[in-house]
This record gives sequence, structure tokens and C-alpha cells, in this order.
Amino acid sequence: AGGWGSKILYNLPVAAMTAVSAHKVGRPVKINMDLHTNMQFQGCRQGYYYEYEVTYFCPNWSWSVQPCKTHKPTITYMRGPGSAASIFAMESMIDHVATYLKKDHMDVRKINLYQNGQTTLNSVVLEHVLASQVVEQLEKDINYARRKQLVEEFNQGNRWRKRGLQVMPSRYAMMYTKIKHNTTVTIYHGDASVVIAHGGVDMGQGINTKAIQVCAYKLGIPVDKIRVAKSSSLMNANSSFTGGSTTSEIICLAVINCCDVLNARMATCKASLDNPTWEELVGKCFVEGVNLTSQHWPEKVIDHYSCYTACCAEVELDVLTGQYQILQVDYVYDCGI
Repeated sequence: AGGWGSKILYNLPVAAMTAVSAHKVGRPVKINMDLHTNMQFQGCRQGYYYEYEVTYFCPNWSWSVQPCKTHKPTITYMRGPGSAASIFAMESMIDHVATYLKKDHMDVRKINLYQNGQTTLNSVVLEHVLASQVVEQLEKDINYARRKQLVEEFNQGNRWRKRGLQVMPSRYAMMYTKIKHNTTVTIYHGDASVVIAHGGVDMGQGINTKAIQVCAYKLGIPVDKIRVAKSSSLMNANSSFTGGSTTSEIICLAVINCCDVLNARMATCKASLDNPTWEELVGKCFVEGVNLTSQHWPEKVIDHYSCYTACCAEVELDVLTGQYQILQVDYVYDCGI
């Protein structure tokens, strides 16, 4: 994903130290932290302790959370804070049940997948639940039944090396849909190139690539006609932080809205031409005074929604040394557009 949530908070102390230093010495100051110091400063994922009783799907829950002040080093948001730990706890329960009942772990997971109309612990009624379809697609694509048989045969024939095959379905709730990013799409009449300016930060998760692909699809042009400008507080003022695994989604939605506006503006000129090229259409629009810049700012909060995925990992373990090797990983991901 390119980064984790600590960037949302732990950039603030560094910025504050820099500002205080600059004020103190009356000169510009830059602080560059080496990786070791940065990791000591940021801390690690928060710890959790669970006690549980297992029931079938229960529509009514009562739970309590007790924060603890400890002598441990600082902790931070880190790749799916809260949700990753909760998923681990819930999947441990599934494994416990399957092992105790001597049932196939995959079968137990499948009968406990979310269904349409069920309500989550934070009172979200689920719609368009694709958990079962995603798992079914993964089973088919990787020939799960055959691979499971091969793993069992390997384990029977090897005393000191063992293999494991596990499928892990998951649901990620897109909760931070209230964040906003100022986004602009501009078409330049000279060469009919397109520039996207958005308020997100691409740190390896691919926001820019996704935005370009969406724009190319909506405008019907090649991706090499489009580029993304650097984010700036001038072009993309008042944008929220980049985090929560929602920035790419929100920016792509903003690009869609911008392109819809541009297509509507260009429709009259397009209708007056006989099957024009993109360059011809843009040139005609410029001559006719069509506004070729569209800006989007979300006026309302986007509805919550869920992303579903299923992953299968095959691992080999040396039971004498503890050395392990990941042999193969496959996953199916409901990525929407």
C-alpha cells in the first residue's frame, strides 16, 4: 500500500520541531530523519489481548474496550489499524472451531461469510456482499481442491518438511469516506493533452496510475495523453490527509465527475463534427470557447461501502529448523472500477 497510518499523525511533531527551530534561529530549517531514528520515533502496531466465546452469527453484541497505559514504547497507526488485529482474532476463532470439530477450515469459513442484509458491529447494514463470490472465484481460478490434495500427499510423504495451504477471505470497510480532495482535470488545446491535479499523495499505492486509467476510460483517450501534476496547496487547497485506504477511491470518483462535466460540455461540438479525432474535438471546443477545465469538490459524504477479497497462501516449513518458505500466493480482489 506504500505506507501506513503513522504518516497521518507523526509528521506533526517533526513539522513542529522544524517550525520551532526555524523561528529560533531565524532561518529556513529542514529535518531529515534516518530510517532507524524514524522507526524508533514512530513505534509499532498497538497490542491487543482477546478473550472470546464462540456462537453462530449474533445480531446483538455488547462489548467493552479498556485502554491501558503501559511502560511500553509508543505505538502508531499501522496498515489497517484495528481492523487487521480484529480480523486476526476472528480468524483465530474460526481456526479454533474448525480444529476442535475436525472440520475443513475452508468449509467453516464459507458458512460464516457475511450475507446481504446482515448488520456489522458498528450498525452498518451490508449490501452487495461479494464475499462468497470472491471465495468461489478464487477456488476455481487456483484449482484449490487439487492443490489441497497435493499438499496432503506431500505431508504424508515427508516427515521433516510440511506444507500448509490456507484461504483467507476478508472484508475491508471503507470508513474514511468523509475525507475530501480538491481535484481538477484540464484539457490543453495545443496538443490535446490532459493534466490531473489532485490533493492526494502517491507514495507507492498507485493513486496517480489509477486516476490516469479512470480518466482515459471516461474520455476515451490513450493513457499516454494524460499526466498527473504534483499536488500543491494552491491547486488542491483544503484537501484532507492521504490515508485510510480511501484516497485512491475518492480521487478516482472525483476524476469521474470531472470527466462527466467535460464530456457534457464537449458534446455539442462533437455532434457537429463527423467522427472527429480527440485532437480535432479539443481544437473545435477551444475555438468555440468551451471551458476545458473541470474541478470537483465533494459536497456530501460518500456512503460507506465494503471491499471484499480472498487470498490463498501455500507455505513450506522445515519442522527441525523452523525455516519456512512461501511457495505461492494468489488472491482475488473486488476492485470496483
